[in-house]
Amino acid sequence: MTETTPAAALSAVPSPVPYVLPWVFLCAAAVLGAGAALRRVRRASRRRVARDAYGRLVREWCDLCAHQLAAVVVSADAARRLGGRRPELREETRTLAVRTGREMLTALRRLVAALPPDGPSGTGDRPGRPGGAAYEAVRCPTDRMVSLAEEERLDGVAAEARSALAALRELAAALRPPDPWPGPEPAAGPAPLPTAEDIGGLCGARRADGRRVALHAPPAALTGLPAIVGLSAFRVVEAALGAGDSGAARVVLGHGREEFTVTVTGVPSAAAGPVADLLRLRSEAAGGHAELDPAGVVRVRLPTGPDRPAVR
Repeated sequence: MTETTPAAALSAVPSPVPYVLPWVFLCAAAVLGAGAALRRVRRASRRRVARDAYGRLVREWCDLCAHQLAAVVVSADAARRLGGRRPELREETRTLAVRTGREMLTALRRLVAALPPDGPSGTGDRPGRPGGAAYEAVRCPTDRMVSLAEEERLDGVAAEARSALAALRELAAALRPPDPWPGPEPAAGPAPLPTAEDIGGLCGARRADGRRVALHAPPAALTGLPAIVGLSAFRVVEAALGAGDSGAARVVLGHGREEFTVTVTGVPSAAAGPVADLLRLRSEAAGGHAELDPAGVVRVRLPTGPDRPAVR
């Protein structure tokens, strides 16, 4: 009888490779597929967050412009009625209408330029892009309002301001994402929008909650800001301080010749994820630029002058 050696016995055992290898490939494909699906879900989630954030920007911008246009209408009507007794009202109205119209058009161009690629409704259209019908319906009467104000034709100023206000509401409806819980507007109307001057109160509220927050804001830095810049600055500080960090933070505000700067330190959670996306969108919608340092520094620069390429 021939004795079988261990090596011979081992060689007689069938190789497991043909049986195991398909399962290895199958498991690898499942893992890769799950990873790809997870990435798609995350991308979709971030796009949805961006659309929601943009919708909030649109609503705030529309509220801001509606308030300014209403002030132009009231001022123009008062100047027409009382201009004989108070001639200074005509000059005040002219200045208000020109400044409001120019700031509004600049802010509108920047806002629609920051519209997410797939649109706020996720349909892929961009109804408010420059040159679109909704945009032109706001731009044209606002341009005419500015021209008439420069000519001191106050009857026309009030009429064009009303036309721009009506078109503004239509633009808001085109860009605003649908409200999942529709209902009547509050009887008291929308709350006043915050400005850069409210950042002090915001920091004080965070200190009252137990967090150490220092603020450096020279009074001169908060004067003469376009309304959209003041609102954007407040929202940047609000988002940075609300990102989830609990350590000490510092907010520094500065106003140069052509830009307003917001620097927040001690906020590492604001430099990545959805808060970072929100800060970028908020700054781009105002024509500015956000610099986010993973070490916990957020620096946003917002232009305060006429339309220019985004601050870099």
